[in-house]
Amino acid sequence: MAQYNLTADELLLVYLFFLAQREENDGLGHGELFAHWYTNGGAERLHDLFESLKNKNIINKDCKPNGPSDVEFNKTFIKGFMKHSDVLGQELWNEYPDYSIIRGVKYPWKNIAGRNSTFNSQSDLFYFYAKQIGNNINKHNEILNLVKWAKQNGKINCSLREFVISHQWEQLQRVKDSGGEGETVESIFIDE
Repeated sequence: MAQYNLTADELLLVYLFFLAQREENDGLGHGELFAHWYTNGGAERLHDLFESLKNKNIINKDCKPNGPSDVEFNKTFIKGFMKHSDVLGQELWNEYPDYSIIRGVKYPWKNIAGRNSTFNSQSDLFYFYAKQIGNNINKHNEILNLVKWAKQNGKINCSLREFVISHQWEQLQRVKDSGGEGETVESIFIDE
């Protein structure tokens, strides 16, 4: 991603476009953030920033959107962005425990495949995770630290798939903030 030499304003605009498109696609984005930016000074800078993103081959040169959810990104940029997503997911995969023993039963935590699986591959899981945290490296590092703490304190009680889908890092943070008191929700999914 560094090869694009994005300014802070350009990066912000790219994320605002992604969030607007996500809201359009699955209802989980935040299109109102673009609207807020636009009405609070962004309107004056939009044209110049948009042209700069075109010149840097982040947005397709012939793109003339009617709104933020219509922006067409360059496929090479998207591929690099997705690769970045894979890196975050791989780091979480590497940190998450392979299994835990609960009440004498060994449960594998990295079972992402199976007939009831939400994901078809590790890459699907990794991309979904990156989307859930908004590709935010600081949030990712907080989650990795929580997972390390949870492993040391025996607080991992769900598969990695469930951890990502249901944002179990939020529950881990509450448990950690309470001094380690309390339990995490046990959500054990075993695919047969």
